[in-house]
Amino acid sequence: MPTLRLFIPCLLFAFILSADNLHVSVLKVKQTHNGVPFECALTKQPPLDGCDAYYVRFPSQIQTSSTANNTVTGELFRPIAPVKRRQAPAVLVFHVIGPGTFQLERMLCRHLARNGVTAMFFHLPYYGQRGDKRGPYAMLETPEKFINSLEQAIRDSHRAIDFLLSFSDVNPAQIGTAGVSLGSLLTATSAGLDHRISKAFMILGAGNLPQIIANEAYETKAIRNFLAKLPPKRKDEILKRLKAYDPLTYSARLAELNKKGKFRMVNGDKDNVIPPDCSRQLAKATGTDILWLPESDHYTAFEHLKTVLDELTTFFASDVPPEWRPPKSEMPLEYQLFSIFANGLNAFIGGQPTSPGNCHILKGKAILRLLQGIELHVNLEYILGSDGKFRIAVAYGSSNIQAAAGQNQDTLWLHDGTRLLQIPIIQLNNQTLFDNPLFNIREVRLLRAATAFATYSPEMTCDVVDVKAQTSKDQRHSLTINSRASQLPGSFFISFDEKGNPKTVDVSYNTISISFEVHQWKLNSPEPKNIFLAPSAPQTASMDTQNAFPTISRKLFPFPFFQKK
Repeated sequence: MPTLRLFIPCLLFAFILSADNLHVSVLKVKQTHNGVPFECALTKQPPLDGCDAYYVRFPSQIQTSSTANNTVTGELFRPIAPVKRRQAPAVLVFHVIGPGTFQLERMLCRHLARNGVTAMFFHLPYYGQRGDKRGPYAMLETPEKFINSLEQAIRDSHRAIDFLLSFSDVNPAQIGTAGVSLGSLLTATSAGLDHRISKAFMILGAGNLPQIIANEAYETKAIRNFLAKLPPKRKDEILKRLKAYDPLTYSARLAELNKKGKFRMVNGDKDNVIPPDCSRQLAKATGTDILWLPESDHYTAFEHLKTVLDELTTFFASDVPPEWRPPKSEMPLEYQLFSIFANGLNAFIGGQPTSPGNCHILKGKAILRLLQGIELHVNLEYILGSDGKFRIAVAYGSSNIQAAAGQNQDTLWLHDGTRLLQIPIIQLNNQTLFDNPLFNIREVRLLRAATAFATYSPEMTCDVVDVKAQTSKDQRHSLTINSRASQLPGSFFISFDEKGNPKTVDVSYNTISISFEVHQWKLNSPEPKNIFLAPSAPQTASMDTQNAFPTISRKLFPFPFFQKK
């Protein structure tokens, strides 16, 4: 028995070693920024769509009391198709402050790699595998630890760039950095300190760290609190040390990059975490023109995800050799279908058509099963155009209730079956279907941001939903989506037609279920002639300006289930 007890662990250990040997390679990085070589371990990840991915580990230059924190961990994403020696760009991405899921950074890196750019991110000190039971909040325990963590992050970034430059296809003259929020501040700092960096792309970033920290935002609360507890002299000392990580400190270097078209800033004009004034300060100091995301705070900014990704791609992929071609997409079927569905949701909840004269069209029949066995049968026609134009028409089963409402360039109108009620657009103070008292506009924009993420990076959703696809014998596809979030239980079942458009949508949420038979699902379709004009009616009246949208809501959806609480 003792022999057997020893044999089994040894056998398992040998198996683990042999498995690791199949997947782990060690890269010796000899050419470094400080002449000190180091080794980096790469572990191949499962296949991804359009790029290769690896887990990365290398020693940090700074040794702390935490053993785990002394090894830098991260992820690398490489384009599949090779290019000629020393001709490919590479980008180091810095991640945001927060719980550390890294889904945003994975998406950015994957998107770059799918467009020919080698990209990686590493875990900041005490994040991810570098943390302990306290997680990333360990770096906020004391002012000294926070600043020391920033210093360690910058030193780690030097080694990350050494690592990127060790690949034979990477061009030393085309090393970039990018990041969001805290990551964008480190993007600017690293570009200022490491002149091997030739491009910097800041997303939701700024300068003037003292002003950013003083802003009453949840994200900076911990830093603000521990600074407030310090004696004035000690606080001044800490703020002086923080200056080494303030993008404004490196404005001269960033201005040099900007003159060459190699520095970019993208910001939300209503950012509640990074004050727009701080972004303007950095833009002025560097001579940069900010791309403002309209009506966007720190989180709703990502309803403009397509704009951000397009800007990111244009900025970095312009350095990809012209002969490089992206590989054919091999996205798993469940993600393809989920992307289609999420893209439609994004459009129907206010996503603008691609150009004037186009619209989104949804028509179908719904059955709503409510509490106490109540069933509602609804025929729905919904058309959303550009510049706030829309048309909604409903008819309820045997109840004989019919109504239609819409908005065109001149009027908002309601036809309730007998009367035509109208109000001039000029009196609405720029209110549109999704920007009126019926909705919490921030919640709508957050939903648009979530569906944008699901559209452009459906694999990101695995933390919050479980997605499974099935294909029938006649090659028709279906998709089941189950929420992983206990606070938001629910599920979707979607079947698709032969063209890949949703055919039926079944939704279950708590005790409510909805079955929707889709008759039309069209995105960016040519606008039908006169579709947004009010119908003819024997009587005409005006609606009260303040109650226009609530009046429309009550007429279109005259049941308590639909009313805003």
